[in-house]
Amino acid sequence: MSTPPTRPFELVPMEANHLPEIMPIEAIAFGQFHWSSEAFINEIGNSQAYYCTLLERLHDGSTKVLGYGGCWVVCNEGHITTLAVDPDNKGASLGELIFTHLYGIATQQEAHWLTLEVRGSNITAQNLYYKYGFRLAGRRPRYYQDNHEDALLLTTPELANPQQQQVFQTQWQLLQERLKQKKYLLTTHSLLPTPLSFERDLMTT
Repeated sequence: MSTPPTRPFELVPMEANHLPEIMPIEAIAFGQFHWSSEAFINEIGNSQAYYCTLLERLHDGSTKVLGYGGCWVVCNEGHITTLAVDPDNKGASLGELIFTHLYGIATQQEAHWLTLEVRGSNITAQNLYYKYGFRLAGRRPRYYQDNHEDALLLTTPELANPQQQQVFQTQWQLLQERLKQKKYLLTTHSLLPTPLSFERDLMTT
């Protein structure tokens, strides 16, 4: 019996040539006040920042951008600056995969804790962050320009705290199980700033 064909995916450092596919996702995810291409280029060149792109490698050798994310690590504080997934691939745990990669980058860069802002109305994102140990630290009134919605400021406990490390490891293991159920097969796993590759069966359900 032949082995089912697979489709490879990779998490790689963001490059400027990813931007033509990133920008339409950015516009859908963040609306009128989304980042410009120039803003992304500046961030890619920021020595205190790390940005990654989730790519699908197609059969003809080309790639397709499925999502992206970024973080800063400044003065021992990690901060997730952006995270978005192509709308056609939402609900496939790919955003969570990007998030865990950024979490690992912050840990590898010896951040003491990790922070982010999230819309008060974005319950799905809040639930993702809370299950990884984030907690409410404050509120930024009228933070979002499009509708003047408040942002919730979330932060983790100390990343080196054994209990927080256990929370992350537990959720990472559960994520792996969900990826397997969706016919995603991880071939390598690294939370360091090097390419992370995995494969998904073509015969998905």
